[in-house]
Amino acid sequence: MFLFKNIIICFTLVALFSSCKKDNVSTTLDLGKDYFPVSIGHYIVYDVDSTVYDEITHQPTTYKYRLKEIITQSFINDENTTSYRLERYIKYFDSTKSYDQIPWQIKNVWTIIPYSNSIEKVEENIRYVKLIFPIKQNSQWDGNAKNTLGEKKYNYEYIDNSENINNIHFDKVLKVKQYEYRSLIKYQNEYEKYAKNVGLVYKEMINLESQNIIPNVPVENRAEKGYILRMQIVEWK
Repeated sequence: MFLFKNIIICFTLVALFSSCKKDNVSTTLDLGKDYFPVSIGHYIVYDVDSTVYDEITHQPTTYKYRLKEIITQSFINDENTTSYRLERYIKYFDSTKSYDQIPWQIKNVWTIIPYSNSIEKVEENIRYVKLIFPIKQNSQWDGNAKNTLGEKKYNYEYIDNSENINNIHFDKVLKVKQYEYRSLIKYQNEYEKYAKNVGLVYKEMINLESQNIIPNVPVENRAEKGYILRMQIVEWK
């Protein structure tokens, strides 16, 4: 009887140990893929503001519109990999109407390709490596590894930050720093922010030039050429 009880105790301890071990493994295997959810029907709507400087007059023109990106279907691509169709719709700002009164118009179609260790996106027929997994602060990769534009080092500048974007609170946000350059005549800054269980929530692209050099005045305050584009989330599902 004593031996039988000892056997039962041993099996119980082994079972408890195995359970704890499984729990620990499942915790360490959180790769951060919920920063870029991929499912049919998932959509995000953005407010977009852009400023473009005329190369001749150097005068800025501002554009304002609303953009909707929705995953509509999956398919097998030429690499025999499951990919997703991302349909993008647009409605231009009209000061005489609310956005709700303006119908969506199809703008273009992009593609999302999720891999076990990365998320890739085809934008205007150019393929970018948007995120890599597991998500770790300061991890670095070549965002242009799948295109011919030349190496561009992306990195996670921060992860899991609490942040408000367009007056919407998100508990966990990461920032992907894509590129930054500054000189006396040029300023470039590109980055994206993603929220857990939502996806892309903010994007900024700045590419400005100025030959009119003024001491202690940054390029963005004397721009003559280039553009600024900002996207920020409005709603999602």
